[in-house]
Amino acid sequence: MKNSISSLAVGAGLLALFVNTGCGTAPCEGDECTAYADEVSDAAVSQPLSTPVCLASAAGKYCGNGGYVQNGLNGVLYACQGANKAPTAQTACSAECVVAPAGKNDFCGSTMKATAGNLYTLRIAGWNSAGYGAYDGVVPGVYGPFGPLSALAVPSGYVKTSSLLGTFKAARIYDPGNPYSPHGQCVDFAKAVSGRTSATSTWVKSAPALSAATEGVVVATFDSSGNYSGHVGVYAGYSNGMILYDANWSLDGLVKKHTLVTTGTGLADPTRYFIVKAP
Repeated sequence: MKNSISSLAVGAGLLALFVNTGCGTAPCEGDECTAYADEVSDAAVSQPLSTPVCLASAAGKYCGNGGYVQNGLNGVLYACQGANKAPTAQTACSAECVVAPAGKNDFCGSTMKATAGNLYTLRIAGWNSAGYGAYDGVVPGVYGPFGPLSALAVPSGYVKTSSLLGTFKAARIYDPGNPYSPHGQCVDFAKAVSGRTSATSTWVKSAPALSAATEGVVVATFDSSGNYSGHVGVYAGYSNGMILYDANWSLDGLVKKHTLVTTGTGLADPTRYFIVKAP
């Protein structure tokens, strides 16, 4: 929960840094007081062996690389109870420590992506001329075989099913806990294929999709405060526009593959999409 940084905390932290003459109980000076901290990336990084000090006035969780923990380590999440206090707990993140917008806790997490198996299934799936994905891998009138979207691995409790569009079995995925189920929502699809089921309120807006997304990365639209709002899908590539795997694009709850051209507006504007980071 970001808030103001105490000037007293900054001053105290700097004072401690300059007057500290011991590492542990042994006196030292200069480079003798340098410790090498293993970061999440397993790279050895030289940092001062000084006690972390929380700088934010609001209690919450803060990344060491977020500017709210004096002497904090990159890739470490600190639990703080206010300014000028030592953290009450710390966690070394296995992937990365994600800095959240003001008013939200930072967290250990990473870029949200479709699992390798699900991305492969999406790649080899059959898509009809309207962009709908074949639940059973059969696209009438189109030579196959294609991989069935029924092969997607989804979290426990999520439902995979189909809806008939003429003789075509279109795929639908939904979370029974979603109040809109069994309709199927874009959020249900993104969570299902990535296996990352944390609430959208925890999602963090990262880099622009058009300049930074790679195949399989989850991309979404956000409001001016950095909160998820609008639409989410899985980046499939770029060819005359941003290609998405998603669901409910046509408000029918079904899984689709389609392209957002750069002249699009509203949710069809690819410049509005950003990479999602999540716990």
